[in-house]
Amino acid sequence: MEPVTNAAAEKYYLNHRNEFNVPERAKGKRIIFDSKEKAQEAQTAFSLKKGELSDVLAAQKGYYILRVEEKSPGRTQSFDEVKKALSAHLQQEREGELVEKIRKDLRAGLNININDIILKNYQCKECR
Repeated sequence: MEPVTNAAAEKYYLNHRNEFNVPERAKGKRIIFDSKEKAQEAQTAFSLKKGELSDVLAAQKGYYILRVEEKSPGRTQSFDEVKKALSAHLQQEREGELVEKIRKDLRAGLNININDIILKNYQCKECR
């Protein structure tokens, strides 16, 4: 079987770009305080240079604020980023289709007749 060509992989990529979308991501920290007042104080003390802060939020044991430390926008992965994995995936699909075709061809070529009379009278020695 011929390996998947870059042209075939790129054609698939161009026709299925939405499969290679990466969602927006954010990295942050949760900072817990034992009172709402302390949380509000800390919120005003943080500089926006270190990341945007959330409003004060209630938790089961106290209050907390969130600070965003890192954020990356959603994007579509480039063909170069996915080329190797995509080619392997397409190759695996091709091989699976080929195996299924061979199975069907083998089944179609088999000539099996079952003689019900012999089968009915057959007694397995281990089964007795």
